[in-house]
Amino acid sequence: RTEVKVSGDETDVLREVDLHFRRLHFEPIVDILLRVKQGKGEALRSLQEFLKDASSASGAAPGGLPHLGEHYCLEALDRLGLAPTDTEPPATWIKSARQQCRHASNGCWQIPSTDTVIAHVAWDVRNAMGSDGRTWRNEGRVYRAASQRNQAKGVASMDFPRAVQELLMPLRQHLRRDMHPERLALLELLAAVLQATLSQDQDPVPALERCQGWVQIYVSQYP
Repeated sequence: RTEVKVSGDETDVLREVDLHFRRLHFEPIVDILLRVKQGKGEALRSLQEFLKDASSASGAAPGGLPHLGEHYCLEALDRLGLAPTDTEPPATWIKSARQQCRHASNGCWQIPSTDTVIAHVAWDVRNAMGSDGRTWRNEGRVYRAASQRNQAKGVASMDFPRAVQELLMPLRQHLRRDMHPERLALLELLAAVLQATLSQDQDPVPALERCQGWVQIYVSQYP
């Protein structure tokens, strides 16, 4: 660990940047995520609108929200009641996912290299409001980024309907992340759910709100 000394003037600037970031990005997104967790009906739509606005150069908070970073992410998880305790051991699925990612990378994971970005994703989701008891299960597999090279190899694909892709809009960034494996895995799940429950002209949000279950994601980089 390296100790960094910061002068008083620099501390004031950093504090101002922190306050500005919290006001424009952090507090609004945490508030929306709390409403999503509480099952508020409009929360998913609000989240989608906020992320769409954050990804636009002309939005209310231009510059986008690339990611929360380690510090703010841990604070957000704590506010949502999802942060692990210091004494809590890693879940069994995390150990298994890490091992499978290491095996799949074959010791070739690099930074930065989209070709080698991988994620292990599993889910068990059901239509809680449907009479057919439809479920969607993925016991866990490794996903790769849909770079041009990986698409050419046939190990990753971006072949999803536009309506599905618009549910998980990528944020505006210097480096493309729309083809990263965690997004591809979630698009696969959303496409399967909506294909089974929606006609072409229906709003997808209510259909997704009727679903219950869990999704486990282990990523080799920040999402």
